[in-house]
Amino acid sequence: MLITRQNIKSIIPWKPLGWANAGYVVIMTALLFPTAALLSATMALFYPNAAMEITSGFTMENIIPLLFVLAVMPSIAEELSFRGAILTASEGMSIRNAAILNGVLFGLIHMNPQQIPYATFLGIVFALFVLHTKSIFSSILAHFVVNAPNVLLAVLAASFPSEVQEAASAGTNDAILPAMIVLAVIATFCYLGFLYVFNRFKLHNIQRHSD
Repeated sequence: MLITRQNIKSIIPWKPLGWANAGYVVIMTALLFPTAALLSATMALFYPNAAMEITSGFTMENIIPLLFVLAVMPSIAEELSFRGAILTASEGMSIRNAAILNGVLFGLIHMNPQQIPYATFLGIVFALFVLHTKSIFSSILAHFVVNAPNVLLAVLAASFPSEVQEAASAGTNDAILPAMIVLAVIATFCYLGFLYVFNRFKLHNIQRHSD
Protein backbone atom coordinates (compact mmCIF):
# COMPACT_ATOMS: atom_id res chain seq x y z
CA MET A 1 0.00 0.00 0.00
CA LEU A 2 2.84 2.36 0.79
CA ILE A 3 4.62 1.39 -2.40
CA THR A 4 1.61 1.52 -4.73
CA ARG A 5 -0.04 4.39 -2.82
CA GLN A 6 -3.40 2.64 -3.14
CA ASN A 7 -6.19 3.49 -0.76
CA ILE A 8 -6.74 0.70 1.77
CA LYS A 9 -10.45 0.73 0.88
CA SER A 10 -9.56 -0.31 -2.67
CA ILE A 11 -7.49 -3.25 -1.40
CA ILE A 12 -9.53 -4.58 1.51
CA PRO A 13 -13.22 -5.46 0.83
CA TRP A 14 -14.83 -3.71 3.79
CA LYS A 15 -18.46 -4.31 2.77
CA PRO A 16 -20.68 -5.11 5.80
CA LEU A 17 -21.25 -8.84 6.16
CA GLY A 18 -24.85 -8.88 7.37
CA TRP A 19 -26.41 -11.18 9.93
CA ALA A 20 -27.66 -13.74 7.41
CA ASN A 21 -24.25 -14.13 5.78
CA ALA A 22 -22.59 -14.28 9.20
CA GLY A 23 -24.88 -17.11 10.23
CA TYR A 24 -24.20 -19.06 7.04
CA VAL A 25 -20.46 -18.55 7.43
CA VAL A 26 -20.48 -19.86 11.01
CA ILE A 27 -22.57 -22.91 10.03
CA MET A 28 -20.42 -23.72 6.99
CA THR A 29 -17.18 -23.26 8.92
CA ALA A 30 -18.40 -25.58 11.67
CA LEU A 31 -19.26 -28.19 9.03
CA LEU A 32 -15.67 -28.02 7.78
CA PHE A 33 -14.16 -28.92 11.18
CA PRO A 34 -14.10 -32.69 10.59
CA THR A 35 -12.50 -32.35 7.15
CA ALA A 36 -9.81 -30.00 8.45
CA ALA A 37 -9.28 -32.32 11.43
CA LEU A 38 -8.93 -35.32 9.12
CA LEU A 39 -6.30 -33.54 7.01
CA SER A 40 -4.47 -32.45 10.16
CA ALA A 41 -4.59 -35.90 11.75
CA THR A 42 -3.43 -37.60 8.56
CA MET A 43 -0.39 -35.36 8.24
CA ALA A 44 0.30 -35.70 11.98
CA LEU A 45 1.05 -39.37 11.31
CA PHE A 46 4.16 -38.26 9.42
CA TYR A 47 5.03 -34.83 10.80
CA PRO A 48 4.90 -33.26 14.29
CA ASN A 49 1.93 -31.08 15.16
CA ALA A 50 3.54 -27.68 15.69
CA ALA A 51 0.34 -26.10 16.99
CA MET A 52 0.02 -28.68 19.77
CA GLU A 53 3.66 -28.21 20.72
CA ILE A 54 3.16 -24.45 21.00
CA THR A 55 0.15 -24.77 23.32
CA SER A 56 1.45 -27.66 25.40
CA GLY A 57 2.62 -25.42 28.25
CA PHE A 58 -0.45 -23.19 28.45
CA THR A 59 -3.16 -23.32 31.11
CA MET A 60 -6.77 -22.19 31.50
CA GLU A 61 -5.60 -19.40 33.79
CA ASN A 62 -4.35 -17.37 30.81
CA ILE A 63 -7.03 -18.44 28.32
CA ILE A 64 -8.21 -14.88 27.55
CA PRO A 65 -4.80 -13.54 26.43
CA LEU A 66 -4.21 -16.83 24.59
CA LEU A 67 -7.45 -16.46 22.65
CA PHE A 68 -6.49 -12.90 21.76
CA VAL A 69 -2.98 -13.82 20.62
CA LEU A 70 -3.74 -17.16 18.94
CA ALA A 71 -7.29 -16.64 17.68
CA VAL A 72 -8.21 -12.96 17.37
CA MET A 73 -4.93 -11.50 16.11
CA PRO A 74 -4.17 -14.18 13.48
CA SER A 75 -7.76 -14.00 12.24
CA ILE A 76 -7.43 -10.28 11.61
CA ALA A 77 -3.81 -10.06 10.45
CA GLU A 78 -3.81 -13.12 8.17
CA GLU A 79 -7.17 -12.30 6.62
CA LEU A 80 -6.24 -8.68 5.89
CA SER A 81 -3.11 -9.99 4.18
CA PHE A 82 -4.40 -13.04 2.29
CA ARG A 83 -8.12 -12.49 1.72
CA GLY A 84 -7.54 -8.74 1.57
CA ALA A 85 -4.44 -7.55 -0.26
CA ILE A 86 -3.37 -10.81 -1.94
CA LEU A 87 -6.88 -11.86 -3.01
CA THR A 88 -7.59 -8.38 -4.38
CA ALA A 89 -4.44 -8.68 -6.51
CA SER A 90 -6.09 -11.65 -8.29
CA GLU A 91 -8.95 -9.46 -9.50
CA GLY A 92 -8.61 -10.60 -13.13
CA MET A 93 -8.85 -14.29 -12.28
CA SER A 94 -11.95 -16.47 -12.03
CA ILE A 95 -13.45 -17.19 -8.62
CA ARG A 96 -12.20 -20.78 -8.71
CA ASN A 97 -8.63 -19.98 -9.73
CA ALA A 98 -8.33 -17.02 -7.37
CA ALA A 99 -9.57 -19.10 -4.43
CA ILE A 100 -7.26 -22.03 -5.20
CA LEU A 101 -4.20 -19.82 -5.65
CA ASN A 102 -4.99 -17.95 -2.45
CA GLY A 103 -5.44 -21.18 -0.52
CA VAL A 104 -2.16 -22.65 -1.79
CA LEU A 105 -0.25 -19.51 -0.83
CA PHE A 106 -1.93 -19.52 2.58
CA GLY A 107 -0.97 -23.14 3.12
CA LEU A 108 2.63 -22.67 2.06
CA ILE A 109 3.14 -19.63 4.31
CA HIS A 110 2.64 -21.91 7.32
CA MET A 111 5.92 -23.63 6.32
CA ASN A 112 4.98 -26.78 8.23
CA PRO A 113 4.11 -29.98 6.33
CA GLN A 114 1.61 -30.98 9.00
CA GLN A 115 -0.33 -27.72 8.61
CA ILE A 116 -0.08 -27.10 4.86
CA PRO A 117 -2.94 -29.39 3.65
CA TYR A 118 -5.62 -28.20 6.07
CA ALA A 119 -4.46 -24.58 5.88
CA THR A 120 -4.68 -24.74 2.08
CA PHE A 121 -8.16 -26.26 2.28
CA LEU A 122 -9.40 -23.62 4.72
CA GLY A 123 -7.67 -20.85 2.77
CA ILE A 124 -9.62 -21.80 -0.36
CA VAL A 125 -12.91 -21.74 1.56
CA PHE A 126 -12.11 -18.44 3.26
CA ALA A 127 -11.29 -16.92 -0.13
CA LEU A 128 -14.64 -18.15 -1.49
CA PHE A 129 -16.42 -16.50 1.43
CA VAL A 130 -14.81 -13.15 0.64
CA LEU A 131 -15.27 -13.45 -3.12
CA HIS A 132 -18.98 -14.13 -2.68
CA THR A 133 -19.74 -11.63 0.07
CA LYS A 134 -17.25 -8.92 -0.90
CA SER A 135 -16.60 -8.65 2.83
CA ILE A 136 -13.32 -9.36 4.63
CA PHE A 137 -15.40 -9.85 7.77
CA SER A 138 -16.63 -13.19 6.43
CA SER A 139 -13.15 -14.72 6.43
CA ILE A 140 -12.15 -13.04 9.70
CA LEU A 141 -15.23 -14.57 11.34
CA ALA A 142 -14.56 -18.00 9.80
CA HIS A 143 -10.89 -17.89 10.79
CA PHE A 144 -11.81 -17.09 14.39
CA VAL A 145 -14.45 -19.85 14.44
CA VAL A 146 -11.68 -22.28 13.45
CA ASN A 147 -8.93 -20.97 15.74
CA ALA A 148 -10.83 -20.34 18.97
CA PRO A 149 -12.09 -23.92 19.58
CA ASN A 150 -8.67 -25.32 18.66
CA VAL A 151 -7.01 -23.06 21.24
CA LEU A 152 -9.57 -24.03 23.87
CA LEU A 153 -9.20 -27.75 23.19
CA ALA A 154 -5.41 -27.59 23.16
CA VAL A 155 -5.28 -25.69 26.44
CA LEU A 156 -7.86 -28.01 27.98
CA ALA A 157 -5.84 -31.07 26.93
CA ALA A 158 -2.66 -29.54 28.32
CA SER A 159 -4.38 -28.89 31.65
CA PHE A 160 -4.91 -32.60 32.35
CA PRO A 161 -2.47 -34.26 34.76
CA SER A 162 0.65 -35.68 33.12
CA GLU A 163 -0.45 -39.21 34.05
CA VAL A 164 -3.67 -38.80 32.06
CA GLN A 165 -1.79 -37.36 29.08
CA GLU A 166 0.70 -40.23 29.10
CA ALA A 167 -2.09 -42.81 29.33
CA ALA A 168 -3.89 -41.20 26.41
CA SER A 169 -0.71 -41.15 24.34
CA ALA A 170 -0.03 -44.80 25.10
CA GLY A 171 -3.42 -45.82 23.75
CA THR A 172 -3.25 -43.63 20.68
CA ASN A 173 -1.48 -46.07 18.34
CA ASP A 174 -4.02 -48.87 18.85
CA ALA A 175 -7.00 -46.59 18.34
CA ILE A 176 -5.68 -44.48 15.48
CA LEU A 177 -7.03 -46.52 12.55
CA PRO A 178 -10.63 -46.85 13.85
CA ALA A 179 -10.58 -43.18 14.86
CA MET A 180 -9.39 -42.12 11.39
CA ILE A 181 -12.10 -44.20 9.72
CA VAL A 182 -14.81 -42.68 11.92
CA LEU A 183 -13.42 -39.19 11.33
CA ALA A 184 -13.35 -39.79 7.56
CA VAL A 185 -17.02 -40.82 7.57
CA ILE A 186 -18.01 -37.82 9.67
CA ALA A 187 -15.91 -35.52 7.48
CA THR A 188 -17.59 -36.82 4.33
CA PHE A 189 -21.10 -36.17 5.61
CA CYS A 190 -20.18 -32.77 7.06
CA TYR A 191 -18.48 -31.73 3.81
CA LEU A 192 -21.61 -32.71 1.89
CA GLY A 193 -23.54 -30.61 4.39
CA PHE A 194 -21.20 -27.71 3.74
CA LEU A 195 -21.76 -28.01 -0.02
CA TYR A 196 -25.52 -28.11 0.51
CA VAL A 197 -25.54 -24.98 2.67
CA PHE A 198 -23.12 -23.18 0.34
CA ASN A 199 -25.28 -23.91 -2.73
CA ARG A 200 -28.70 -23.69 -1.06
CA PHE A 201 -28.23 -20.46 0.90
CA LYS A 202 -26.33 -18.23 -1.47
CA LEU A 203 -23.94 -15.73 0.07
CA HIS A 204 -24.72 -12.28 -1.29
CA ASN A 205 -22.92 -9.79 -3.51
CA ILE A 206 -21.41 -12.13 -6.11
CA GLN A 207 -19.80 -9.99 -8.79
CA ARG A 208 -17.26 -12.25 -10.48
CA HIS A 209 -17.65 -14.77 -13.28
CA SER A 210 -17.62 -18.42 -12.19
CA ASP A 211 -15.02 -19.93 -14.56
